[in-house]
Amino acid sequence: MSQSSTIVLLPFIAAIITFVMVFYGRERAGSMTSHNFLSAVGSVVILASYLLLRVVEMMSFTLNIVYAAIGVALLIWAIVCTRI
Repeated sequence: MSQSSTIVLLPFIAAIITFVMVFYGRERAGSMTSHNFLSAVGSVVILASYLLLRVVEMMSFTLNIVYAAIGVALLIWAIVCTRI
């Protein structure tokens, strides 16, 4: 893995932590169908697919940029969810 792969993971990790904190903190883990819980699960699935592609060495540079953009979008969505 290159050094840029660690930077790509940071928005994903921040988004997952934010979704989980909002789910448990504000919603008291009340519903498994809440948008925060489903967003956290979706973030983990996307993160797992990223790591799988890195392990099997099928990740191109452009796909790396796409995953970085998805991670930033998820982080922005997590921040917006904390305001709702």
